[in-house]
Amino acid sequence: MWSQLADDLFLWRDCCNVYAIRRSDEAVLVDSGTGAVADHLEAIGVRRVAHVLHTHHHRDQCQGSLRLHAAGTALWAPANFADVLEHPHAYKTQCLWYEPIPVDRVLPLSETVFWRGIALTPYAQPGHTRYAACIAFSVDGKRCLAIGDQFVHNYVYANQFALGDYPATVELWRRLAPDRILPGHGPAEDGPAAIARFAAHAQETDDLHARLLPLHEVDLGAGGQAAELYPYHAFPAPGGTVHLRVTARNPLPRDAETRVRLALPNGWRAEPGEAAIAVAARGTGTVTFRLTVGGKAARRARYAVELTVDGRPFGQVEEGFVTVQE
Repeated sequence: MWSQLADDLFLWRDCCNVYAIRRSDEAVLVDSGTGAVADHLEAIGVRRVAHVLHTHHHRDQCQGSLRLHAAGTALWAPANFADVLEHPHAYKTQCLWYEPIPVDRVLPLSETVFWRGIALTPYAQPGHTRYAACIAFSVDGKRCLAIGDQFVHNYVYANQFALGDYPATVELWRRLAPDRILPGHGPAEDGPAAIARFAAHAQETDDLHARLLPLHEVDLGAGGQAAELYPYHAFPAPGGTVHLRVTARNPLPRDAETRVRLALPNGWRAEPGEAAIAVAARGTGTVTFRLTVGGKAARRARYAVELTVDGRPFGQVEEGFVTVQE
């Protein structure tokens, strides 16, 4: 059912909150939920949904976008997760929608786009997930900020939560100074009050991790992830090749040589066999491999990334999957 938040701003409650910004008989939606909102547009005087803007890649926010897209709605996504929507199998992250979602327009972060006189600006907002943005806009004289699922203590390690994400969110929200916060779940909130409540716990999250983790010795971040793969799950033909990008972390408090190799199934090969790069203290570096798979079909064949930093072996720190298609 609809709730009217302002003359031209409406909330549809679904598996997530779907916000409709109305101009005459058209609307822009922030997130799509299940897509059921399409059956109830007449109730708010809307004939057509022009665009959907996504706050992040989680399926409760975006699963209905395919239905809307088939009906002629253009899908927009911020630049920091448009590729996640279009290539979900390439990412090791949580709560993905299993089908690719086409993105008709990729929105540069911190740059404003206009729809029928309304300024819409996406800002990077990592925390609940790395692949997220908040959307700033004004309706009926009120500054609004759609924040997706950026709630206190709602971080998920497998979504690449990083220390510093929540304090950075507080700084961003204070700079944007919204009158209203529009969350992905629950009621809309007064902006200053919501920011104050979030700020009261943002630094606490980082401090707790700092007390529990040996970050001064080996800093693998909050989630302990030493390497990342792209694509995480690839689909070559028998005997085909996959171009892999491995981002490796140097967890030591000093610059160090970082060596990466792939542990592969029998009959597969990687070029180069091993890659070595210089990585700054507690930084990351990227290497690429050309992976040639075997000649037989295989479903979710597994391989691993082995990491050695400054001569110290960290073992197999990440896995990847390949489905060799017949």
